[in-house]
Amino acid sequence: MKHLLPVITLILMLTASTQAMGQETYTIKSIQNAQSIAIGNRQKKVNDTFKGTDRIVFTNKKECLVLKKEGSSRDLYVNEEVMKARNAQTLDELFAKKGRRKGTNNRDKTYTPGAGRGYSGNAPEIAQGERNTSKYPEKRIALVIGNSNYQELDGLPNALNDARDVSYRLKQLGFDVITLYDGNINDMQTTVNSFFQVAQSYQVALIYFAGHGIRYEGKDYLLSVDRGDMGIKDECNLDYLIDESEKWKSNGKVMIFVIDACRNRKGFNDDDRVPSAKRGTAILQSTSSGEVAMDADAGSGNSPFATAFINGVGQSGEDIEEEFSNIRRQVRKSTNDSQVPRTSLGGGYDFYFCKGCQPQTTKIQPTNQHTVNQRRQSTYTAEQLAQYTKKGKEEYDKKNYSEAVRLFKIAAEGGDAEAQAELGWCYLDGNGITKSYSEAFNWFSQSANQGNANGQNGLGGCYRNGYGVNQSYSESIKWFRLSAEQGYAKAQANLGYSYQKGYGVDQSWSIAAKWYRLAAEQGHSMAQNNLGACYKDGAGVPQSCTEALKWFRLSAEKGNSTAQCNLGDLYLNGKCVRQSYPESVKWFRLSAAQGYANAQFALGLCYENGLGVTKSYTEAVKWYRLAAKQGHKEATEKLAGL
Repeated sequence: MKHLLPVITLILMLTASTQAMGQETYTIKSIQNAQSIAIGNRQKKVNDTFKGTDRIVFTNKKECLVLKKEGSSRDLYVNEEVMKARNAQTLDELFAKKGRRKGTNNRDKTYTPGAGRGYSGNAPEIAQGERNTSKYPEKRIALVIGNSNYQELDGLPNALNDARDVSYRLKQLGFDVITLYDGNINDMQTTVNSFFQVAQSYQVALIYFAGHGIRYEGKDYLLSVDRGDMGIKDECNLDYLIDESEKWKSNGKVMIFVIDACRNRKGFNDDDRVPSAKRGTAILQSTSSGEVAMDADAGSGNSPFATAFINGVGQSGEDIEEEFSNIRRQVRKSTNDSQVPRTSLGGGYDFYFCKGCQPQTTKIQPTNQHTVNQRRQSTYTAEQLAQYTKKGKEEYDKKNYSEAVRLFKIAAEGGDAEAQAELGWCYLDGNGITKSYSEAFNWFSQSANQGNANGQNGLGGCYRNGYGVNQSYSESIKWFRLSAEQGYAKAQANLGYSYQKGYGVDQSWSIAAKWYRLAAEQGHSMAQNNLGACYKDGAGVPQSCTEALKWFRLSAEKGNSTAQCNLGDLYLNGKCVRQSYPESVKWFRLSAAQGYANAQFALGLCYENGLGVTKSYTEAVKWYRLAAKQGHKEATEKLAGL
């Protein structure tokens, strides 16, 4: 739990290390989302040791090391994003001495700045969110802080994970995001100030904090990692943040605070309240006054509150008040009422995390949920592996399949999830290598278990079709959904098709249309065609010739043979468009040239009846025969009658 030491104005100083810098020894207690990590040119596993000077190579953002330093009783939590933010490759670099504070008895106290950018005077780095003005009409920005490695308080295994996964979710909801990991007091204060300066051009601002907290004399304090000998009043508190936000706010702007921290009382006993939200402000705190907030076990990935927030925000299609209420209920349910979040809503705004979105029945999966089944040794860095993957894709696009496979193998065997997925497709299609469903399934599995959307989609296809594994529609739905909820268009289209056909789920045209639309809006041509068909027939959506024609044409112009045939059929029958036989023949011919049997049959009909072309039985037979070879029943019957 995010509990605190019962010390208010003074916390014991760190015991000076007897080891010289560069000689520290670390033991791996656990590895989240991997079986081993490349450290010092070797793959290290649980219980292995290494030096602070050894280089650490993470292969993806979901891996996290839980470490014990020799001579210390505290755990350390290290992942790729924390290392990158400090531009560190070793633990010595990550925990490098950056300043000193005086402690009691005239002993110096070393403190470690965190992974922020603002403390050094540099502008904070901003990760861009999705740009969808229909769903996210306001310009949005968020500051997400995750503090795990406290110097004198118990470490919080999941705070870094929470910050990373919340950042990912907020970017999906249109927020530009600034992150701060393991921030000291200077980091937190200056990054907050920088954040409000950057936020001047935004209409909505949000601050998310995951870490230790304390309630003192009626105020909620958010604790930095370098507690040292500072009094509690030196720390950031929520009232201060609210006051700062008032300087930023103007008419129509919305300020949101989401705080996942303990609220143990260390001052006089006040009432159970959240700081009063002013007009245009919304506050959600993970627990009640005087209570702790659970961090959960190191292997679980996220705190109960972070899990509820990730799975709840932007999911219901309701306004912020309703979604915060839903999140509160979920936390109470998951903790058996041992943790009761509190809210304060100032009103004066009408804010939706996802405007116009339909209520979801599925959950967004935190990005660190999956574990890696297999990791092969590699002497390459993550950056080098990514370059091999990029070059492999370039060669594949040039149809240099053998070279693409060679490059994909290097990166895939080094643990690059995207390369593993691409290698799976090569095995599935037999491009550049002997076709093998079992190998395709193997590589898709490794990629999918790292949370890669491409691999998850491929694995879903294997289960749906029984490629390299026993067919299982329920498993296919599981993997398609995980991929689709990351915004992967191909998986969204596959999930829509599953709902259309009832593969592993109850058949639902409305849900099928929903997923088709998400993929179609990203330009997926088959989803565009299928959405057009929904509108043409009024399946799951109101019937609309305008929408049907729109989506068929978008897909057909991308070269989709099914859409080309469907568009030709509209022109042939004068449905949704003025009848034009020549135009129908144009689209049938484009589709038939790609081998689409329905278009070949339709083109045969046009030649047999002289619709848009000069009547010709020879040409009719030609196209009927091509369709019949593919098993087209009506074409076979036509041939028998001619």
